[in-house]
Amino acid sequence: MEEYYNRANPDLLSSIPAGVKRILEFGCGAGALGRAVRGLRPEVEYWGVEVSPEAARAARYHLNGVIEADADLFDPLTKFDPASFDLLVYGDVLEHLRDPWETLRRHHALLASGGRVLACIPNVQYWTMLGHLIRGSWQYGRDGLLDKSHLHFFDLNSIIQLFENAGFRMESARSRMVGFANDEAAFERVQTLLQPLLLESGVDPADFRARSRAYQYIVLAQETEQLPGGKRE
Repeated sequence: MEEYYNRANPDLLSSIPAGVKRILEFGCGAGALGRAVRGLRPEVEYWGVEVSPEAARAARYHLNGVIEADADLFDPLTKFDPASFDLLVYGDVLEHLRDPWETLRRHHALLASGGRVLACIPNVQYWTMLGHLIRGSWQYGRDGLLDKSHLHFFDLNSIIQLFENAGFRMESARSRMVGFANDEAAFERVQTLLQPLLLESGVDPADFRARSRAYQYIVLAQETEQLPGGKRE
């Protein structure tokens, strides 16, 4: 099995809210994150949804239960009761879905009152992506920000809109910087070179600096009483 399915994101692990009792992870892979959570909090009931049959089989050894299904197509209310989870987890998953907006809205019904969503989402505004655009070298690969299986790209503003339109209130969006230390000098040069353009465009250089520094965002959002339009699912 590919290492991809066995990775536990340490920043997601450290962001699991205190007090949660029942978690559902979409795209749980081989169950690495769930295994880590249950190792620290054995009282937590942890379920997963995974599209890969091989990964789903492996995850069943570590989680309370795993549903083998495509998150875009799966109706979770056929397997779970409404309002039955405290936390939904999407670790580098939403960008792979065909319609993450509708999928999040559909999953909203799974959360108990005050329940939360925790997600890790790549940031298309990351500073090295600008170089790809400038050079005309937008080349997809096997992983990373230009993973060829990514169907959607998000910056911080579109992440906020994604969750708010699905009936969630953003609590935090924390920057995740992967292997950044080796690129600090290059990052600083880019910021200096871009500053005149930013000022001419009416963009706050300090705000751009913070946003372009984030490789991914660790997002925590809470369900609200109603979805946009007054509908409670």
